[in-house]
Parts: sequence; structure tokens; C-alpha cells
Amino acid sequence: MGWVHIGPGGTSTTGSAKVLPSNANLFSNSIPPLTQGWPVMKNFVIWMAAMTVCLCAQSAMADGNKLLKECREGIAYIEGGHEPESLFGVGQCMGVIQGTLDTLDLTHALLNSPKLVCLPNGGLETLQIMKIVVKYLNEHPDRLHLNESGLISTALLVSFPCPK
Repeated sequence: MGWVHIGPGGTSTTGSAKVLPSNANLFSNSIPPLTQGWPVMKNFVIWMAAMTVCLCAQSAMADGNKLLKECREGIAYIEGGHEPESLFGVGQCMGVIQGTLDTLDLTHALLNSPKLVCLPNGGLETLQIMKIVVKYLNEHPDRLHLNESGLISTALLVSFPCPK
């Protein structure tokens, strides 16, 4: 068995490495099937939450300062077409907002925990959530050093608390 590598200009070279059959399961010994039931899913969610906290704590750039800059640029770009310094940054703002919303929903659904944020029926446009986050960050500059997902969660909690 061998391998084929298509190089620059379409040239091909071969080697002697083993080729995996097309039906090979690379993860068969490392990832348990999700069909094992709720305990596996609960442990997976807890593990993912712990990993998220660890990764976010290590990222010096993932704070409110960066989030505020990226979301401000995103709002200006969406509303007026002003070219942002970084389209990637605008996407980062929108992605972190969506990821935070998804995490809040997933935590509520899978862990049967109380809902923390109750958005209006029909949800909100991403632009409106960006404005809510920017408003919160502008009103709380003393918190800009904190993790961006936590700041988004807090901004939404303050704006859309669930009835008790």
C-alpha cells in the first residue's frame, strides 16, 4: 500500500505509508458513543463547560476590551457600511454572542437547570444583541478585564431576566 501526494503543479509522488481502509473508524477506542444515555451526555456537557472555562481563563485577549471594540465595529459596519479594522473581529463578536446563547440554552436543556435569560418570543436579531452588549460594556468599564462570554451572559441577564 502507498500514499499519493499531489504537489505543486499537479505532480504526484508516492510513498510507503499505510493507507487506512475507507471504512476505518479512527475514533473507535477514544470516543464513547452518545447512545450510552444521559450519564454520558451529562458528563460530556460538564467536561465541555470545564474546558471552556479553562480555555477562556487562559486567553488574555478574550476579554471585554476586545469584545467592545469588535462589537462596536460590527454595529458600525452593519448599520452604515463603515469598513471595520477586521472583518474577522466582527465575526468573532457575532460568534461569541451566538456561542454564549447556545451554551445558555444547552445548559438549561441538558442539565435541567433554571433558565437564566428569557429572550422575547421570536428571539432577537444579532445586531440588537450586539447593541445590548455594547451598552452594558460602556456602562461597566470596570468589568472590561473579565471574560467575554461571562460579560455577554451578564448583559443578557440584566436585560432579559427570567420571571421567578
